[in-house]
Amino acid sequence: MRKTVVLVLVLAFLTPLHSVAAVKIGASCNKPNATSTINGVTVKCLKTGTKYSWKKVAVAKSSTPAPEQPVNLPTIFSDLKVNRKGISQAAWAKVNAAINANAAKNGTVEIFTGPNTKPYYDDYLKSVMLVSKMFPAIKEPSSNIVIRYKYEDLAWAEAKVAQLLPKSEIERLTQNENGRLLSSNCEPDRNSCFGSKQLTTSTGVNLILQGVPTTSPASSPVEKQRFFDGMLEAHEYFHSLQRIPLLNKPLDQKDYPPVWFVEGSAEWVQNAAINSTNFQKYKSFITLDCKSVCTSLTQADIAKILTESTNSFWPNQYDYFLNYNLGSVIIESLVALTSPQSIVALYELIGTRIGFEAAFKSVYGIEWKQAIPILAETTFLNLQGK
Repeated sequence: MRKTVVLVLVLAFLTPLHSVAAVKIGASCNKPNATSTINGVTVKCLKTGTKYSWKKVAVAKSSTPAPEQPVNLPTIFSDLKVNRKGISQAAWAKVNAAINANAAKNGTVEIFTGPNTKPYYDDYLKSVMLVSKMFPAIKEPSSNIVIRYKYEDLAWAEAKVAQLLPKSEIERLTQNENGRLLSSNCEPDRNSCFGSKQLTTSTGVNLILQGVPTTSPASSPVEKQRFFDGMLEAHEYFHSLQRIPLLNKPLDQKDYPPVWFVEGSAEWVQNAAINSTNFQKYKSFITLDCKSVCTSLTQADIAKILTESTNSFWPNQYDYFLNYNLGSVIIESLVALTSPQSIVALYELIGTRIGFEAAFKSVYGIEWKQAIPILAETTFLNLQGK
């Protein structure tokens, strides 16, 4: 034991004094570029004139953004407002889970493209299959026909429709479209076709007539995703799913859901399907899509829209495109509380002619009139970032 103690004392005595000397800012040093710390501050041995001394070193701040704080997800209408920050996460997660769990069950897809037409997105089947996976419990068209055309191919597109459909069917569809079956997608003064439409034949064939702009439509991040990422294709295909439960039913105009539900559902589905693997892109799109016309709305405006709009009436003091982007935000809340399947389940009930309000209560468990103020306040606060 005595030998061990002596050895330790000797080693301590032999340790060079400079190895334990305190480092001080401004004190001399003899190892260029050596670093050390003083009370958590980084210092470096740097040359000043002919001597080296310890100097404070500025440490670059990390550019990594702070992780998002966890949020509570809404589960029932009574906690929708309180847990509004979790609406997007809840809705997107349900889409992600559905697409990962289900197989596509869409029917055949025939695509015809004009000789002078070059689409900005050309993986149509991918968009169709993503939407199909979102709704495993609904019937889908067994046959899908897509005709894509630029303005200079308009005559070609009309001839193609005449080739594929019976004359009586074309006459019926043309009458329903106010005499402009294909040309209504186009703007002659601009020599371009920007619109797209989905129609269902009396035999259940899904017909999509897609105008393709002559010049690139990517004027904003929203338009870039819409035309270049497959959103437009997902949007129109979902419309075919809405129509299936209503096919050949003796419905009046008043039986159909409000336009904001019709187009808002399709607008939400296109984003959710295409961005089902990337929550940040999903959230960014739904925010930007509504930013230009939604953020100026008051809570009373939103309540008025939800109260007064129908399938055939829209309060004319508001931008009609709110049916799409504001409608998408409202649909997101409904999906967050239930599932994507809920928005097609409502159509199945609509087909029984019980009306929108009765169908809404059956699917979402609350009277429509009671849901309006909750949805209006929740949506307003989220749009304002509150």
